[in-house]
Amino acid sequence: MRRRDFLRWSGLGAAGLAAGSLLPRLGRSGANEGAWGDYPASAASAALPAAKLAKNVLEVFVLGGLCPWETFYAVDRDDWGKSDGRMWFTFQDGPDGVPAWYAKCGFSGPLLQPFRTDENGVMVNLGPFAEPLRSRKDIVARLRLHVMSHDLFPHPPARILASMGATGGSPRLAGLGCAVQHHAITHAAAPSPLPYAYGINAGITDLIGLHPSWARPLQLTFAPQDGKLPSAFQFAHSSPYASPAAEALAKRWYADYAARLTWPGALARVRSATLDNYDVADQQFDRLGNVANVVSPSEFAATPGNFCGAEYTADNTRIQLRLAAHLLTHPGSVARYVTVHDQGYADTDLADAYDFHTDYVRRGSARMTHLWSELIAILNEPGENDPTKLNLDETLVVVTSEFGRDPLPQGVNGGRNHYPGAYVTLMFGGPIGPDQQGIVGAIDNSASPVDALRPAETRAAILAALGIWPFEMESFAFGDIGPATSELDAATRLKEVVLGVTS
Repeated sequence: MRRRDFLRWSGLGAAGLAAGSLLPRLGRSGANEGAWGDYPASAASAALPAAKLAKNVLEVFVLGGLCPWETFYAVDRDDWGKSDGRMWFTFQDGPDGVPAWYAKCGFSGPLLQPFRTDENGVMVNLGPFAEPLRSRKDIVARLRLHVMSHDLFPHPPARILASMGATGGSPRLAGLGCAVQHHAITHAAAPSPLPYAYGINAGITDLIGLHPSWARPLQLTFAPQDGKLPSAFQFAHSSPYASPAAEALAKRWYADYAARLTWPGALARVRSATLDNYDVADQQFDRLGNVANVVSPSEFAATPGNFCGAEYTADNTRIQLRLAAHLLTHPGSVARYVTVHDQGYADTDLADAYDFHTDYVRRGSARMTHLWSELIAILNEPGENDPTKLNLDETLVVVTSEFGRDPLPQGVNGGRNHYPGAYVTLMFGGPIGPDQQGIVGAIDNSASPVDALRPAETRAAILAALGIWPFEMESFAFGDIGPATSELDAATRLKEVVLGVTS
């Protein structure tokens, strides 16, 4: 296997891992003193208490659009669309209705589970497609829903906005893993040969914006059945060059180029950021055996099965979520942030993630309930203490998506179209405990948002939950955060409104 193939499959690009001994102890990029990502003294009151900080974050990005009406925002009131079949009332009748498919999936009991009232005083229910997550009372007890809104309908620009909190063309387009990696590296007492942030099938978050190249998280892009990524990790144990002679030639070319960047008699070459990034990548490639020691090919084993009447040959959702938990819990790992872009389990009939423009109920009932089944499987229940599972007292779990789905049916085949106007994301664990349970904002009976958040607000709040100052030049501006008029105002809103921590 060629070196460039490994770098492409692993997403390392110019420099994908920690920068090792080449990196300086960088100060922050703005006017404040201190290391990058430290809360300034003037904003100390807006920082979470140390006991509330998340140790790490798992983010699940639901590709295609998480529909709220049958999951996390079901309102069973006559004035909420019953007369014209909107929102919760869209698919209730016949063999392809919600009740019928709920039973076919093997679930029983009430279709709706009361959750909390929203900012309009309306009772919001957790719907049947939120099973089996809603069956975990410990999760529901600390579940915080955010009503979101934006105006981008196509997948690509909406996905960029939802993943990064900025629209295409912004110089600050970067996944959160970059900020986590940037912060961890500049605060490390000693260089780590392993990354602090990973993206699993999340190539869009490979953008680094204004961050240095060494802040890029490790991207694991794979299809479980193709076997390329596991074999690439095996390759990491061997020399990246075809022969010792080829390696010597590459080093000679490098030395010649570096010499041309050095003044005669000088001890160091002139500033050359591109070559610095190459140095980082080259050093870290020699250390990739450490990643192979944490992530073995067995983590990518295809698992055939069936769920809710649909058979599949390789369960992408299961593999990705269990790999994420493995990276966050393995004793040899230093990971603090893993994002999984979930496209659902693999099946020729259900190969379009959660983008259900036809047969919404049949396809959504299988995909969505399966996602929650696999998610709770990696989360410790109270008193369980399985070291291979995530502890919700330490881990903030975030579920996001590029938008929601339309409150009205699409066409004659029972689908739902894209709908960014009002949708939900959710957080639980870490700083989100029972005192933070609830709903931020509301959706009214016309499916319009009330006091909705922008994507940048939940993105910045994730950094705040990790104790990372969100308003470094490379991350967010206070103008991205609601009606804030200063960085302190914005940071306080993230803490008290988005995360719900008031002490």
